[in-house]
Amino acid sequence: YALEKLAESEESEPTRARHAEYYASLAEKAAPALKNISGSVTLWANRIEQAFDNLRAAFFWSMAGDVMPGLRIVNALDGLWWYTHRAQQGSRWIDLALEKADQAPPGMRAQTLIASGSVALTAGDWELSRERGLEALSILRETDDRWNLAFVLGRLGTTDLNTRRFASAEVFLAESLQLYEQLEDKGGSALILNAFGELMRMQNRYEEAKAYYEKSIAIRREAWGEEGSAASYNLASTERHLGNNESARELYKQALEFSLRANHIFLTCAALMGLAGIMAVEGNPSQAARLLGATEAILESYGHSIQPTDRDDYERSAEDARARLDEAAFETAWAEGRAMTLEQAVKVALEK
Repeated sequence: YALEKLAESEESEPTRARHAEYYASLAEKAAPALKNISGSVTLWANRIEQAFDNLRAAFFWSMAGDVMPGLRIVNALDGLWWYTHRAQQGSRWIDLALEKADQAPPGMRAQTLIASGSVALTAGDWELSRERGLEALSILRETDDRWNLAFVLGRLGTTDLNTRRFASAEVFLAESLQLYEQLEDKGGSALILNAFGELMRMQNRYEEAKAYYEKSIAIRREAWGEEGSAASYNLASTERHLGNNESARELYKQALEFSLRANHIFLTCAALMGLAGIMAVEGNPSQAARLLGATEAILESYGHSIQPTDRDDYERSAEDARARLDEAAFETAWAEGRAMTLEQAVKVALEK
C-alpha cells in the first residue's frame, strides 16, 4: 500500500534514488571487512544479511535506470559472494551488472569484473576467473586505484597458484603484498601472506608455508585480536602434513569457530573436512566418512567446489577412512553424511 501511494506521488523516483544511495554506501562500508575477512566481518556480514532485501531492491531499481548505485552495491559485496551461501545469487546479479557496466567509468567496470571472477572461483571456474582478473588488471593499471589493484593482483595470484602456474602466482602476490604494505592495509597483507603460504604448501614446502601462515595469523591477532581465519585452517593442514595432529585439531577448531561466526560456508566446510581427516586416522573412520560426504554435498548445494589447494587433503582423508572400513560401511557412512545439514555436520565434528 505504501509503495502504491509513493508511486502516486511525485516523490517516487527521488525517494528510490536516496534509498539506493543509502544502501550503496552501506555496502561500501562493509566491503573492507568482507573482502579481507577482518575482525569486524561478523558484524558486517550480519548487517548485510539484515539489509539484504533492501540491497536487492536498490540493485534492481538501479539496473533499470541510473546504474551507478547498483554497480557500487554488487562490487562492494564481492566478499559476500566469495565463500558464502550467496554465491549463486551473486552470479545472477553480476551477469546483469556486467551488461550495464559499459555505462560506468572504467574503474567501476574493473571492480565488476573482479566480482565476476570471485563468483567464478566459487564454482571452480579458474580460467574464467583469471580472464576476468586480467581484464580488470589492464584497466586498473591506468588508474590510481591502488587498493583495487592490490586486490586483483592478489586474486590473480590465488588463481594461478590453484592452477599450478607457480611462477606467475609468485609475481602477482609479491606486487600485491608490496602495495598493501604501502597502503598500510593489515587485512590485505594478512590475506596475501596466507596466499604465499598456499603457494608453498602446493609445492610441498611445508616449513616455508608454516612460516607464512604464522605471520598472517600474527598480523590478524595484532590488528583484531583474532585466533581463527583461513590461515588457521591452512596452518592446520600444514601441521597434518608435518605429523602434528594435535596442533592441527586445535587450529581446525579455531577456524571452524571463526567461520561459523562469520557465516562463511566455504571455510566452515574446509574446517569440517580437516577435522574429518584427523578422525579418519584416530579411530573414528565412520564419522570421518560422514563428515566428508556432508561437506561435499553442502558445498555442491551452494554452488561451491573444493579448491585445488585442498583437493589432495580431501582425497587423502577419504582414502584413510576407506582403508579402515569395508567398502559397504564406507559407502553407507558417506551417503548418511550427504543427507546431513550443516548444523548436524558441525555437531558431529565437535563431538568428543
